[in-house]
Amino acid sequence: MAKINITVDLDCLGDEEGSESFDEILRSEIISGVVSYYTKNIDKNIIAEAEAKIKKIDTDTAEKINNQIDEKMAGILDGFLERKINTYDKWGEVVKEGIPIIDLVKEKLDKFMTEKVDSSGRSGNYDAKYPRLEYVIQKNITHEMERRIDKAASEIRSKLEEHMQKQLEEKVGKNLIDLLKLDKM
Repeated sequence: MAKINITVDLDCLGDEEGSESFDEILRSEIISGVVSYYTKNIDKNIIAEAEAKIKKIDTDTAEKINNQIDEKMAGILDGFLERKINTYDKWGEVVKEGIPIIDLVKEKLDKFMTEKVDSSGRSGNYDAKYPRLEYVIQKNITHEMERRIDKAASEIRSKLEEHMQKQLEEKVGKNLIDLLKLDKM
């Protein structure tokens, strides 16, 4: 077996004219490695901080925009509801002049809620006898009462089944002991 030893003179590496020496190359690589390591961590920290600030700015901006939109919409709605209009009959003649829209909305809502409806909530039928408001309230009360009754019935049924199960186990167990005369053994 042959053995070869190679010896390299590092001072002469890169000693060509205009090139850097090995020491300079090694030094610059070490420096660039250290710098890239720390700048990478600094970049991560800077990016994390920047993202947090951007998120806060986005949240604050969205909140401010929403508040401004709400204010503008409230102003527009108030202006619209306070605007005065005329109402006309089916022939185009003025019935009421200069009524604020808010009053017209209230009037229509009152008329809608006091309109007579049938047991299904439909208006205009011959058996319409309840005001719509009463129908809505009665429907909600009935629904809530049925829900509570169903819940109570379910609880009672489960407790009754549990009680019957216990009683059955006790009676059958006692009769079985008496029948097999296990207590005398």
